[in-house]
Amino acid sequence: MPEKKQKILIVDDEELVLKSLKREFHDADFETVLADSGEKGLELLQNNDIDMVITDITMPGMSGLEFLKIVKDKHPDLTRIILSGFVEESLVIPAITQRVAHAYYTKPWTTKSFRNAVEQTLVLRKTLKDQALLALISRIDRLPTLPLVYQEFESAMAKDLPIKKIAGIVAEDVSIATRLLQVVNSAFYGQGTISSIDRAILALGLKFVKDIVFTVSLVRNMKWTQHQTRHLEQIFLHSSLVSFAVKAVYERAFGKKLDDRYASVGITHDIGRIILLQFFTERYEDTVNHQRANSGKDFQACEIELGYASMTHCEIGAYFLNWWNLPDANIRLALFHHAGKSSSDPAKPEIQEIFYYANLWVNRLMEDQQTDPDDLSRFFNGFLKDGRMESIERELIEKIGQR
Repeated sequence: MPEKKQKILIVDDEELVLKSLKREFHDADFETVLADSGEKGLELLQNNDIDMVITDITMPGMSGLEFLKIVKDKHPDLTRIILSGFVEESLVIPAITQRVAHAYYTKPWTTKSFRNAVEQTLVLRKTLKDQALLALISRIDRLPTLPLVYQEFESAMAKDLPIKKIAGIVAEDVSIATRLLQVVNSAFYGQGTISSIDRAILALGLKFVKDIVFTVSLVRNMKWTQHQTRHLEQIFLHSSLVSFAVKAVYERAFGKKLDDRYASVGITHDIGRIILLQFFTERYEDTVNHQRANSGKDFQACEIELGYASMTHCEIGAYFLNWWNLPDANIRLALFHHAGKSSSDPAKPEIQEIFYYANLWVNRLMEDQQTDPDDLSRFFNGFLKDGRMESIERELIEKIGQR
């Protein structure tokens, strides 16, 4: 029996746009359903098994944002994408940060890149519904919930509260405040001595701090043995180094600031390993031991060799980040960070390439440099500053140019 095709609902009041997208997707592995208004779109949602909604924002009658809010409420599992001409950031940013929409693309669009984005997103959603993965997740007695302090922090960001107010939320939580100051004062951030939370937020950026708040508060809500805690510290160190490496390499290679959406995805990319360590400790230990016995193989490769294909830490991490409604950039890079040739974000393929190599470099660094975290960070910082980075940048740019 042939597999049922995924289905996309496209909503736009311009008939030309609907026809154009219908034509561009005519030979795709998914079906398209068209609606010329939000009201018509809601009607079609009642009678069709839809996987993704693509909508314009500015439409007469029901606006695209009003439509998406209803879709989010009534059909929370659907992927929601905005495709619109120039609109005010004040409309788009809240839609993304409040998870009314998962992604935003502009008109006019580039046919190849937009179609690739749609196809990659459908693949992502399909991966997260894999039966073996869902069977594994179902073995967890009590699924970890989104921490309240993270929700409070995210709400403060959405309301655009002053940094002092946001810093107050962090300062009230000793474990988060301590970790934040530890990160900002570590050698690889080179900020000197910072003792105030608001200065730490200004130095690292709100998105970066938000992901630290998420990770630390999530971990704190779980119970850990002393042995697990040692593994946990290694995961956090690795994630921090990867996040810094991606930012440093991107800015040196391309001469521009890394988009805030990607500035801290390194912090959450290995969340699947944390889930494994907490709920499937024996499997985690088996994988670590297998990796030690097979030098040069990464953690995911060892998982696959042990029989865990389609439910590695990558799929597990992406599943939970999606369940917690974190941004698509975090979800994609959690899923694809071991995939050197697969684009985790069709709109930003260079990010995937940089992330892949940064992950490899940090893994090798941590294998070669068996010292404490401060020594590791100083070593890594020196690596970026002493000239050895130039050949890597040239290789990276050349690889991206061949894509």
